Order: sequence, then structure tokens, then C-alpha cells
Amino acid sequence: MAQSEFPTFSAAEYSRRYRAIRTMMEREGVVALVIYGNGSLGRTGQADLHYISNFLGTRDNLAVFPLQGEPTLLVQSRNHAPDAQRASVIADTRWGGPNSALPALEQLRQLGIVSGKIGFVGIVPFQVYVTIREALPDLTVVDLSRPYRRLRVDKSDEEIAWMRLGAAYTDLAATALERELRVGMREYELGAILENAYLRSGGQLHFHYVSSTAMAASERCVPAQNLSDRIIQSGDVVLTEISAHYWGYSGQVLRPYVVDAEPTPEYQDLYRVAEEAYRVVCAAIKPGVKATEVLEVARFIDDTGYTIVDGLVHGFGIGLLPPSIDTPATQEAPLGDFTFRKNMCVVVQPNIVTKDLRKGVQLGNLCVVTEHGCESLQHYPNAFVRCGR
Repeated sequence: MAQSEFPTFSAAEYSRRYRAIRTMMEREGVVALVIYGNGSLGRTGQADLHYISNFLGTRDNLAVFPLQGEPTLLVQSRNHAPDAQRASVIADTRWGGPNSALPALEQLRQLGIVSGKIGFVGIVPFQVYVTIREALPDLTVVDLSRPYRRLRVDKSDEEIAWMRLGAAYTDLAATALERELRVGMREYELGAILENAYLRSGGQLHFHYVSSTAMAASERCVPAQNLSDRIIQSGDVVLTEISAHYWGYSGQVLRPYVVDAEPTPEYQDLYRVAEEAYRVVCAAIKPGVKATEVLEVARFIDDTGYTIVDGLVHGFGIGLLPPSIDTPATQEAPLGDFTFRKNMCVVVQPNIVTKDLRKGVQLGNLCVVTEHGCESLQHYPNAFVRCGR
């Protein structure tokens, strides 16, 4: 493995990953994977490629990962290839030309993979699918995104160390917002506060979701993905979901901030329920516990008369991973037979809102499942944060 100018896991860690992937491939009966990544949402769309390569790209990229032999990483943009070659642990990292499907096809042929079964990982573009299927009609293509990503759910000790760094950068951002948020700022200025808190220390932007509204005439119940030009007022509540990362591995903090005021009685009650929901859900998550058991614990929220509009628990790092748990009244997708294990990372994030969706708060942290239960990797205090005075 070549020396990287960027943060890199050990050779032993990549060997562990490659063995796990190939064991999964043998179980699924495939002779190769075609893995796709794009630059969406703080580059978490590159997570499946990052897992095998250490490269965090910003454009469409492809990898060919054979059951036997070495993988190839194909970078879509010519000017991105030199950076990819510095960061990637894959020796054969190169520009994929104007259409990466063609060198991916050629690589399959060179490996002698012209029949049998291959797996696609990620939202592989239709054009890539058609190129491979038409040129190699004897190949069977199956979607292996889910079993591949289940491998990423279980974190190594090296990964947990990176998650702790991402959590520390995220704590810096939450602390800076508490210190610097003031009446008269525009909502979009809060983004500069958050990013400046960690960029100088080597942290990187994953995302920050922020919304502000007057507690007395609330129109927002959940953090928003786009920062507006609304002016922060005395008596506002600012809802946040903050994630900074260390080379792809993010922390996550979700807090309500009240500006130059105290929370109103209704907001105090919303926060009371969020705090209790966070406590009981974290207490329920332990090695050996099934996701369906945690879902039943979440019935507490349904029984309060409030609801949620965001997931209650989700796997994390890099990007969203299984499980995805809501409450019994709001669960949409079946949970399947998911069991928590040591070193899984999850975000517990109760978003408690009124049924009319006009008021809400959100409280949450990135956590790791340990032998003793659910440990927060975030050290920023759980609180309805007072600021702006």
C-alpha cells in the first residue's frame, strides 16, 4: 500500500475489509463488484468507494473489485485523477476517460469476467448498466448494495478513532454557535460560524441544517437543509443538525438554541419529551438487542401526543446506514432482522414535534454501541441551549 498524503487506515484494516467483502461475494456467488460513487451530501455518496480506496471524490467514480485479483478505481474527471492517486490505497487508480463505463468494461474483460454473476453497489447510472449488459450479455447483474453496506455498519477500532475525531470537530461547531449567535444575524451567517470552528483544525464540512423561527409564532419544527436570509430575533428558537467530519467520518450533534430568552412552556415540554426519549432509547441499545425491540421502546413518543418527522435512530459513518428506526406510529420501512453489535455507530436524534408540524425541537448525538450500552461520542452537553445575551 503506497504512502498517502492524506489520513489513511493501516494496511491491516484494508486487508480486513477486503476479506470481508470477498467473503460476502462468495456467499452471493459473484465474481466481481462494480462500485459507484458520486459527490452528494458532503461526499457521503462516495462512501462505498472510500471504504475500499480512501479516496473522497466529488464526481462520478467507479471501481471494479474482483473476487480474485486487485481492484481498479476509475476517476471520472481527468484533473481529479492526480489527487485520487495521492489519496487512494488502490495501486490501479486512474482517469476513467469521458465515459468510465468503457474502461470498467475493459477491466472486466481483462480479468476474464465475461460470464457468471457480478454485483452492482450504489445507484449505478443506467448508462453504465446498459454498456456492460450489452457488451457482456452472458453476465448476470445483481444489486449487492445492501449486503455491502451491512459490512460498513460494523466499525473497527481504527474507524471508531476517526469517528471520535469527527465528533470532536462537530462539538467545536456546536460550541461556537452557542458563543457567537446573536440577534440581528441572518440565518445564513450561522453557517460561517459553524464551518470556521473546525476548518482551521483540519475538520471538513459534512453538512449543517439550520432553521430559525419565533417561539411565539413558530413555523418550523425541524432543521432545514437550506439556510435562509431570515434575521434572527429575540425569542427565536434555532434548530440545528450539525456534522463535521475527519476524512469522511462524521460526528453529529442536534440541539435547539433559544435566543435572548427562555423557552416558552410549550417548548419546555417538547424538550422534556425529547430528553426522555433520548434517554430511554439510548438505554435500550445494547449488543444483542434487535431493532424491533428499540422500535417498541419508541412507543413512548407516540403516547405523548407528539410525533416525529425525522428518523429516531439511524446507523452512521460514512453516511446513513442501517438500521433506520422511527416510532411504531411512523415506521415506514420494515426493520428486518437487525441486531445491534459492539462498535456499531448510530445517531439517536428524537425530533419531537406538534401534530400540526408548527413547533418542534431536536436533540441527538452520534453514539457507539459498547459492551455496556450506548455511549455518546459527542461531549457537547445535552441541553436546550441559551445564547445570544
